[in-house]
Amino acid sequence: MRPDDDRLVPFDGIGADPAFDGLGEELTEAGRRARTANHAAPRAAFAADLRARLLADLPVVAPATARPLERVRPSVRLPDPLTARPVAPRVTARAPMFLPAPRWTALAVAAVVLVAVIGLGPTPFPTGPAELRAGDVAAATLTRDGLTSELTTSQALRPGDLVATRPDGFATLELGASRVRLVGGTTVGLRAATATRVELEQYAGRAWHRVGGPEVAYAVHTAEVTWTADGTAFDLRLEPGPASGDAWVRAVGIEHDVTISGPNLTATLDEGAVARIRLGGGPGSVADVALGPVTKVDLRDEWLVDNARRDARLGFDPGIFDGRLAEASPSPAATPDAVVSPTPDGAAVATPLPVATPVPPTPKPTAKPTPKPTPKPTSRPTPTPTPTPTPTSQLATLGLTVIACPGSFAKLTWTAATATTFNHYQSIRSSKSSIPAVYPPVAPGVAPDALYVTERTTLAAVDAGLEAGTTVSYRTMAFTVEDVAYAASGVKTVTVKPVKSLGALTVTPDGAGFSAAWTPYGGPDACFGFYKLVVSTSDPTPSYLDGSSAVWVGDSAATASTLVESLDPGAYHVRLEAFLDGPGGKLLVAETDVADLTIP
Repeated sequence: MRPDDDRLVPFDGIGADPAFDGLGEELTEAGRRARTANHAAPRAAFAADLRARLLADLPVVAPATARPLERVRPSVRLPDPLTARPVAPRVTARAPMFLPAPRWTALAVAAVVLVAVIGLGPTPFPTGPAELRAGDVAAATLTRDGLTSELTTSQALRPGDLVATRPDGFATLELGASRVRLVGGTTVGLRAATATRVELEQYAGRAWHRVGGPEVAYAVHTAEVTWTADGTAFDLRLEPGPASGDAWVRAVGIEHDVTISGPNLTATLDEGAVARIRLGGGPGSVADVALGPVTKVDLRDEWLVDNARRDARLGFDPGIFDGRLAEASPSPAATPDAVVSPTPDGAAVATPLPVATPVPPTPKPTAKPTPKPTPKPTSRPTPTPTPTPTPTSQLATLGLTVIACPGSFAKLTWTAATATTFNHYQSIRSSKSSIPAVYPPVAPGVAPDALYVTERTTLAAVDAGLEAGTTVSYRTMAFTVEDVAYAASGVKTVTVKPVKSLGALTVTPDGAGFSAAWTPYGGPDACFGFYKLVVSTSDPTPSYLDGSSAVWVGDSAATASTLVESLDPGAYHVRLEAFLDGPGGKLLVAETDVADLTIP
């Protein structure tokens, strides 16, 4: 008799059969699997086999003896895991039959129920997955069922998927209310995802993890170490160590805390803390675990700041960046979680700044950026007092470009170093053109904290607070964790430029407002970010950095005029300024003379 035969069978003739003694255990185990979201559903083959074993040797009753009942079609639409076609098998209700022994009655009923459930396909008992899809994507691949293809924006994801970004790519994974953002060179695997549970494997690279809320159980595995959080945000970066096969993971606690677990390891990563753990220490041991406070470099890390900004736009608490994002967008209106595409230097491409609505001149205090470099973070390895220069012939070559920007700062960009022994970049500034490839730098060379970069794909930095008119030289090097240089650029020399003067500002009253015209900024494009037209009723030398109110903002360097439509009556001092956003705040690039204006 075939397993899918629909003929009715009486159970009266069934006798004791030792072959069925273990069937109850099989049913119990299959039921447990069907009710547990963490395990796969019982296989359909098991259903067919079980049904065949129950019914194969039973005598057949002629159809005329059966009382016909209504046929029932299940209302559940069950997807086939390969073809995603709806499966709607037909189930025919049968007239009730009774066995003389209660044990067989219960067993047969349980078997029929189980077969009806798992014979239709995947079990409906576990909670279905939350909406899983890719968000912003560039140069990323998806591996599913052994096949690799390009990952596209809005593409559906599912447990078992492997997502990898190429070195020049990035990706955002939207897992229900949670978000995972990947830099170039990152690989993650999706173990599980439902409305209340997300489990990932991070194999390489760097990822920002934002948990959708306290109701979501969220775990990330990095080799033998697991990071578990709920309703929080944290950043994980895997990096190779100095020895072959050596690997480390570095985590930054952004909001709330994260539980760290592994062999002989239980710790907590608090908000505002950093953990660095050596991976692959061998069975039963995790060595070289270090916990410490977040560094100033982390607080100025463009990757972390940009992700905190994007999370804040989604309504999440930015944690340690709370209060540090006030100047993140010149626009007074919040923007959505827009596409932020990284440039080759790893920074986010700024969205164009919209024209701000004119506002009454209410001064807003804004702190000026600190002109002096801050000290290097204490978490860096203690340098040796007498460094030995690495022979130039053994150094790999880095390309370096240095632009002297108006405003007494320099903008550096360089090419990427090989990842084999990478720990950080450090650019050295010196008043001499000879800069040895060592750390600590040889006097008069200095190592500004702003030129210390820990992300291998971050290929730019800004050195601010220089003295206009002086000549400075730079050399960028890639160092191992022991501060030994293994790659270096040539030396580039520039002359520091003062803030650029745009000359006179022409203002003309126009009803309750005024029109303004000026000579456009004509300096290097890399040094320009946006204009701000500021006014003050009390400061004869108004500046946005000193708290004067901005009544107009423009993002095109070629703009030469604008119209401010409404101001309260009174006497105003007016100035146009040009800025560039730097790691420590806004950098003044150019400005006009002050113009006086009276609104009747």
